[in-house]
This record gives sequence, structure tokens and C-alpha cells, in this order.
Amino acid sequence: QCRLGILDTGVCNMLSPYAQTVRARSFRPLSLHCVILIAISGLILNWQMASGLVANARAFAQVCYKLRTPSRRHMLAIVPVSMVTAGPCSVGAEQPTKDDLNGIVTALAVLQRDPIQPGTEKALEEAEASLSHYIERWEGPLLKPNDRQNRVERARLHASRAQARLNINDIAGGRKPEKVVGAIEDFDVTLKLIDDNFRDFPEPIYSEYPSTLVRRGLAKEALKDWEGAVQDYSKAIDVMRPT
Repeated sequence: QCRLGILDTGVCNMLSPYAQTVRARSFRPLSLHCVILIAISGLILNWQMASGLVANARAFAQVCYKLRTPSRRHMLAIVPVSMVTAGPCSVGAEQPTKDDLNGIVTALAVLQRDPIQPGTEKALEEAEASLSHYIERWEGPLLKPNDRQNRVERARLHASRAQARLNINDIAGGRKPEKVVGAIEDFDVTLKLIDDNFRDFPEPIYSEYPSTLVRRGLAKEALKDWEGAVQDYSKAIDVMRPT
């Protein structure tokens, strides 16, 4: 028996092909968002550093909200990369098939393609459709509403589809805001599933939570929703503080 386990690897660096493309288009530094996402990906180095960096992003969004000025080019493509692994799982009415797992691996691999490579936008559209299919599978015949791992898998499938949508918009030069709206909806689902898990299974540390808040905040910046971005950054800072 197999289980889908989509794990964040915390890959985020200045040499990302998406980062290079965004930098070439915008001629603006990437350092702030890169460092923020490095700090909150996977294991957070320390909460003081991470919360301080997110505070900088929040301050910028607050200024933009007050002045109603366009934001810097958002760094939505520089995010934790997802990957698929196999492992034991609980017995259920239906389990993911080998085709399910291979299909998800293929879709996630597309997220790492060079954006200037011919055919990348089409491949991302196909990956988005493929991830939509697997979301329907995990929320249909494979659904286990009260199972912790099933919630994790659904959350990460939604987060991966959100990234596909954001990459499509980025390649299009920001001319597909409907993709950003869809990505925000996916992040909403991701956060709700993590909330549900934390309510029912509070023992694990859900490090994806502040990361997803920051990513949603960046998406809101792309839509000039400064107030919404500030709220997400503020919440990310709050949840990163030790209790």
C-alpha cells in the first residue's frame, strides 16, 4: 500500500530560472522575498530572523496600501518546491494508484521548468489541469475527511496548483489576474486544511502555515490588495513567534 506524501524541500535561491526571468523583466532586487521564503521554508532557522523579514514585507505592503502605489514585482515563483514520496498508509476504501503518483510527479516537475523554454506556458496549463484532476480524486474517491495525512496531501495539492497558476500569470507578464485569483482560492483551502489538522492533531509543527500565508500575501500584492497582504504578513509573524 502506498501513500502520497508531498514534502516541502525548501528550495529557494537566486539562481531559480523564474527568479532570473522576473529580475530581467523588472530590474529590481530579489533579495527580500528570497530571504523571507528561505527563512520560512521547511525548518525555520529562528523565529526572530524570520518574523523580522516578514515584518519588512508587511511594512512595504502597508505603505503601498496607504499610497495606493504599484507594488514591486512579486516573487511568487520563488517558493518551496514540492516532491512526492511513497510510504505506509492506513487502510481505506481506495488508495492512490501508481498512475496517480506518477501523474503528480510529472505535474510537479513542470513547476521547475525554465520559464523561457519554449512550451513552458502550455506545459504549466496542462500541469494545472492535471493537478485539478488529482484534487478531484483526493476530494472524491480518495477522501478521508478526518485523516491527518489525507488533509496534508490535499493541502499540498492545492498549494501546488496555486503555484502553477502563479507561474502562468508570471510568464504572461501579469496579464492573467484570474490565475492569481484562483491561486488565492487554493491557498485559502490549504490554510483551512492546516487549521483543521492543528485543531484535531496539535502535536506536529505545521511549518507550511506561515509559508503559505506569505505566499498568499504576495499573491494579494499582485492584485494590489495591500490590506489583505498586510493581514497575511501580520498573521505569519504571529504564528512564527514561540509560545
